[in-house]
Amino acid sequence: MRKLLLLTVMLVSTFWSFAQERTVTGVVNDSNGEPLPGVAVLVKGTTVGSATNLEGSYTLSLPEDATTLVFRLIGFVEQEVALGNQSTINVTLAEDVEQLDEVVVTAFGVQKSKRALTYAVQSVDAANLVSSQETNVVSALSGKVSGVQVTQSSGAAGGGSYIKIRGNASLTGNNQPLFVIDGVPVNNSMSFTEDPRSGAAESNRLIDLNPDDIQDMTVLKGGSAAALYGSRAANGVVMITTKKGKLGSKLTANYSYSVEGSTVNKLPEIQNEYGQGWYGEYLAPETGNPFSFGPKISEDPDLKAYDNVGSFFQTGLKQEHSFNISGGNEVATIYASVSRLEQEGIVPMNTFERTSARVTATAKFNDLVKLTSSANYTNSGGRRIQQGSNTSGLMLGLLRTSPTFDNSNGSDDPSDPSAYLNPDGTQRNYRGGGGYDNPYWTINQNPMIDDVNRFMGYSKVDVTPLEGLTVTYRFGIDTYSDKRKQQFAIGSRTVPAGRLINYNLFNTEITSDILVNYSKTFGEKLGMNILLGHSLNHRNNTSNYIQGEGLVMPDFYNMSNAGTITTTEDEYTIRTVGSFIDASFDYNNTLFLGATLRRDVASTFGSATDNSFIYPSVSGSFVFSELLDVDAISYGKIRANWSQVGNQPPVYVTQTYQTQAFPVSGWIDAFEFPFGGQLGLTESNILGNAYLKPEKVFTQELGLEMNFFENRVGFDVTGYVKRSEDLIIAVPVATSSGYTSTYMNAGIMENRGVEVALNVTPIKTETGFTWDMNVNFTKNVNEVLELAEGVDVISLPYGFSGANQRLVKGEAYGTLYGSVWDTDDNGNVLIGLDGVPKVAAGEAIIGDPNPDWLAGIRNTFTYKGLSLSALIDIRQGGDIWNGTRGALNYFGMSAESADGRNEDFVFQGVYAESGETADGKSVQAGDANSTAITKNIDWYASGPGSGFTGPSQPYIEDGGWVRLRELTLNYQLPSSLLSKVPGIKGARVSITGRNLWLKTDYTGVDPETNLGGAINAQGADYFNMPSTKGVSGTIRLTF
Repeated sequence: MRKLLLLTVMLVSTFWSFAQERTVTGVVNDSNGEPLPGVAVLVKGTTVGSATNLEGSYTLSLPEDATTLVFRLIGFVEQEVALGNQSTINVTLAEDVEQLDEVVVTAFGVQKSKRALTYAVQSVDAANLVSSQETNVVSALSGKVSGVQVTQSSGAAGGGSYIKIRGNASLTGNNQPLFVIDGVPVNNSMSFTEDPRSGAAESNRLIDLNPDDIQDMTVLKGGSAAALYGSRAANGVVMITTKKGKLGSKLTANYSYSVEGSTVNKLPEIQNEYGQGWYGEYLAPETGNPFSFGPKISEDPDLKAYDNVGSFFQTGLKQEHSFNISGGNEVATIYASVSRLEQEGIVPMNTFERTSARVTATAKFNDLVKLTSSANYTNSGGRRIQQGSNTSGLMLGLLRTSPTFDNSNGSDDPSDPSAYLNPDGTQRNYRGGGGYDNPYWTINQNPMIDDVNRFMGYSKVDVTPLEGLTVTYRFGIDTYSDKRKQQFAIGSRTVPAGRLINYNLFNTEITSDILVNYSKTFGEKLGMNILLGHSLNHRNNTSNYIQGEGLVMPDFYNMSNAGTITTTEDEYTIRTVGSFIDASFDYNNTLFLGATLRRDVASTFGSATDNSFIYPSVSGSFVFSELLDVDAISYGKIRANWSQVGNQPPVYVTQTYQTQAFPVSGWIDAFEFPFGGQLGLTESNILGNAYLKPEKVFTQELGLEMNFFENRVGFDVTGYVKRSEDLIIAVPVATSSGYTSTYMNAGIMENRGVEVALNVTPIKTETGFTWDMNVNFTKNVNEVLELAEGVDVISLPYGFSGANQRLVKGEAYGTLYGSVWDTDDNGNVLIGLDGVPKVAAGEAIIGDPNPDWLAGIRNTFTYKGLSLSALIDIRQGGDIWNGTRGALNYFGMSAESADGRNEDFVFQGVYAESGETADGKSVQAGDANSTAITKNIDWYASGPGSGFTGPSQPYIEDGGWVRLRELTLNYQLPSSLLSKVPGIKGARVSITGRNLWLKTDYTGVDPETNLGGAINAQGADYFNMPSTKGVSGTIRLTF
């Protein structure tokens, strides 16, 4: 920290040389008298300038020859004011209803007028990003951008998020977009230490970014928008622009402090009526009995019901301090920030911390050369908790515990060893030390601790040798180390002998770009812009995995304490070289045409190909409102485009590689490695394919943008068809070849969809009251059109035996398959003569995890310095396999299993055969079932009434929701009040509620979570960690 402060002081002293001859101050308002922040106040004919603060006020030091001030803000008519001898100049800016030249950041960080765009993009500004108080900037996009779907892995502190744009583009590859910060690609992976269904919840790496450093995020949705990224553009691109200082502005300091309290959002309903045991008989923990089909607790004076779930979770606490300075003189700017975040999760002992520092400086040496440099350092990490399909999993042990056993042993301290240890030091749990770990054992004895150190930065030089010509060179780097230590104490149910894992991950991405941009106007109406570029991207990933089994001494977590040690080291390098051109033309600022072409050469392309691939796009738009003389229409534009982009193959599959030889079974048992002390190598069972090509994604897009009634109503509607071809699939090969499979370009998949962004200002009064409404709507329909010859189905990794996500021709991506009830031709469930429904042989479709549509509705009410904003987030459809409910039925812990327990019921269906029923009735096949069965342990634990013993079909539930994603109240303190406090120029107080209300039919945890996080297999709930809801308060001060 001391070095950072010293660096900041040096930069400030280097770049500052404000003129002191004369100062002018003032306030800039709109036509309603509301202050306008961010107005550029410039001395005409110079680079000297300032910008208004949140109160609309400004202060500007003037050079001696200053004569005129220029006031400029996008969306308002520019105004010039003669200085004369005035020292105070107040200005009212009028809205420019015809000006829509909002500037957006496009591929490679190039800024373009939104009016000139020929493809769909959507931006989220800093205020809307930080309003949610999300730790993870990816989560902050939820409900705010059409075409974007965000899924959280869990509500754990430091939990990860998964994002995709316009559905899945690849069958088995990565489906998340490329993230680019200030023109430099960065890593957003979620690397797993173990199986993501069962290990500790990991973070996606964008969690390392401080949201307060972000100016805006722009989503490049389609192929044309992202085409300049070629073989990395298939999933879209998210452009992040960070904050920077402004030329001609005084040094400004900002400090913010926020604190949030959070609680569990939603939990499965469990029963607390029946005790441990079966058939109504109580069986004590030492029997090891896992079931809760014992006696009714209220009828046994020796038994007591404990609220194990309610007493376990705590109120989470998150605090964040953020400080930044920014400003600039005539030739240089600076922005520097530091932040510190500390979070305690709703699960005791679960923590996440992040310390971040950023410095960005620019210097204009003359009219020819401008230098920009930025450096960002982050240290993040915390204490993670086991989850999912894991006998040490927190939710698994917690929810299965019988209500007659007190997990905490009467202690209010979650770290108290008496909760999870017997006097002899063995584990204390509801199954006498067996079965599943006590949740307090899990959080104390089996943590995963990670420590990430990350540096992101770039240097860029812009040279303008001629008018309209700019040459840019940019060098960027993103490098981090991720050190994880995962321990399982001796006596843990997952590894009774104890285990220690050290997993060290090192990732570096280097980007070198050179851009040549030339703009030229011919006459008064014809404009041209040509961008030529060359890009080199180098990615290297190294991981070291060391696992020690059989710990000798308890509570000593060092590899020297392990009886058996195994190590694995992995490394891969990917290098991509691309050359590209982006040509755009406009006529009279009304008709726009564009075309791009990129040629990529990558180390992952097959050597038998020409090792290079071309990615073209063409696009056009027409602002037809210029030809209309209709008062109600403020603006109208139609756009269309076509593109081809790509997705690179996996590393090292174009050649057959060598792998370490291990002991083999059979007649050559005596011949194993190491042999004579020497390791051996053997060929992989995967045959390399030198003809492997990148996947291709073709997109056709048609859009319409319109504004009405002086821009009070506006919409942007986009329809698209995204077709993926040459999708890479592992296909089987003849075993006689000595291999089992090889990768081929074979699959075809298609996404069709529509996106709507609607902006309405229903009320805008002269007294300063405004009501703004923003609506985002997304509908995407996915279909797998082709797989490889001889491949009928592909099971996505990390599915479950009860329900697994598959790729099947003619079905949607990741369609859920599982066991189902046996039915007749009319769909009636077939019932046996004993009254028990029959389970069909094999598996069938049981659900579709893809939502029918998504929507976000934000309403913002503003009156002078007060604003209230509410974001409603809607997901319609999208099935989830509730494996948690199925398991809890088996153990007798679900509320469902207690409802009507030991009572008779008749399962709806028809008899499968003719004969005499168990209750002595003579029936014919097809007759309605009337034979009653008892809802007891026989139905749930040995009959088909649970997820373990019956079909998966009953546990498919609708995962749709309507939620109040954000509710934020902001108050900007008036300047009259702040004038009494020396040094403070602005102050804002905010109160934010997050996920305060949720309406869903799903019976498990919040359906937004997905076990495994950033994996292609979505729609699985098997003892997922719950999500959170919270209320936070923030104060922001400007000095």
